[in-house]
Amino acid sequence: MDLAEQAQYIADPVAVIIAVGEKEPTALIESPTLGRPLPETLSERQVDNLLEAPDVIDPLGLRDRAMLELLYATGLRVSELVTLEISQVNLQQGVLRVMGKGNKERLVPMGDEAADWILRYQAESRPLLIQ
Repeated sequence: MDLAEQAQYIADPVAVIIAVGEKEPTALIESPTLGRPLPETLSERQVDNLLEAPDVIDPLGLRDRAMLELLYATGLRVSELVTLEISQVNLQQGVLRVMGKGNKERLVPMGDEAADWILRYQAESRPLLIQ
């Protein structure tokens, strides 16, 4: 088959189908890949139970509560949360500067509730935990 015939087959899908002997034109089309199913969501009660689970009297419990509140308020990935530095948290403006996938930096707003728990953690627990 010369170059002109090959070009005709490429330009004419029906000619390609005939050339390979397929009677069903859709047989050569690949099926689309199916995405992953969406994760299950928590009910409001389950979220409340999760947020209230840490014992905030204990310094580690207060740290955990602040982390859970921040996760809930911002939608951060756990990997983003655990690599977050204090310098990336701006409580006055209510935003976090987060390095996400592909080393892309983004500003993430946080709610007042999460900011209040971070302030409480910084005042009450962090000094005890970094000794």
